[in-house]
Amino acid sequence: MGRNFICASILLWTLLLARAPGALSQVASDGLAADSGQTRLLLLSPALGQVAPHRPEMAGLLGRRCLSVEVGWGRTSNQPWTRSGRRQGAATFWSLHLTETNSAALGAQAALLRSIHWPMAQGLFTETGLGVGYSWTPYDPESRPTAIALGSHVNAAIRLGIGWGGRFGSRSAWQAGLRLTHLSNGGITQPNLGTNQIDFALALLWSSQQNVPVRTSEVESDSTRFWRLVLQAGPRDLGLPRGTRALLTSVRWLRMFPKALNNRAWVPVAGLGTTLAARHNGRAPQVFIEAGGVWDYGRMQVMATWGAVLAGANATQGPVFLQVDLLGQIRPSLALSLSLRSYRLRAEHPALGVVWSIRERA
Repeated sequence: MGRNFICASILLWTLLLARAPGALSQVASDGLAADSGQTRLLLLSPALGQVAPHRPEMAGLLGRRCLSVEVGWGRTSNQPWTRSGRRQGAATFWSLHLTETNSAALGAQAALLRSIHWPMAQGLFTETGLGVGYSWTPYDPESRPTAIALGSHVNAAIRLGIGWGGRFGSRSAWQAGLRLTHLSNGGITQPNLGTNQIDFALALLWSSQQNVPVRTSEVESDSTRFWRLVLQAGPRDLGLPRGTRALLTSVRWLRMFPKALNNRAWVPVAGLGTTLAARHNGRAPQVFIEAGGVWDYGRMQVMATWGAVLAGANATQGPVFLQVDLLGQIRPSLALSLSLRSYRLRAEHPALGVVWSIRERA
């Protein structure tokens, strides 16, 4: 079923995108002013890849190469970098990603993603995205007892990628790159090994007007709240059927460096913290350091950090983790956070928290 669905989608979008240049020209003439600072985009991207065996239990679940197709609708900014994270040449997309894993245990998967392509230099770009994933064959103890990768139909989806591209013609472009699409439910239901699909993707893009990404700069962030105290709590599961859960509480002390990159849409951040397991009294608390960046979107912020556990590392998890936090500002000094921590490319620790930002004294 999944393969037929993908083939039908490819055929449909091929027919639709055959008329893309004319359709986009009509969009531009109907309501997109030349000085609006944005260009409409259509994207079609087939890909070939493989689900990575990031856990020993995944070895028996993998099939042949994965076949994927992604279709998207977005826009690119022609304006300079801004504090809200928009940058000249940066493209934002809503896209639908469909995959046939060629594995009876993994089945067909889909993801609805909100992603951003960040231009770097000489045609290079990076891609980040978040969204909702769907699995047609989640774990079922009776009908699918071996499908232990995902325990629910609906999952969270995370996208990371890097690529290179260029233009052909006045309104068309191509891209090629590697991308990682992660699906998991954050331990809400078990099992939750998660899937990490690594693809080599080609993409064709059609734009409503000619647009060449150019690196420019703008006024630096005027933020004076350099310190952050973060209190977070959430579950952690072992990822397998009938696995145990533990309530983890983390305290993080972070320092932002807004003047380090004056003409960038993100701010470096670094700090240290500790994590306590409430239901494992005999386990020593973890102590870790972390570093990464903060992207500002007005009242919303995204913070992504790499961490290294200095003391109390778990042998199953390993000493290195990636954490992504979504912050919603309530007051200038107070925000709520939704976070996901991943050890060995497995998202296993969702958490809710409170973030207190402290103004640095002169």
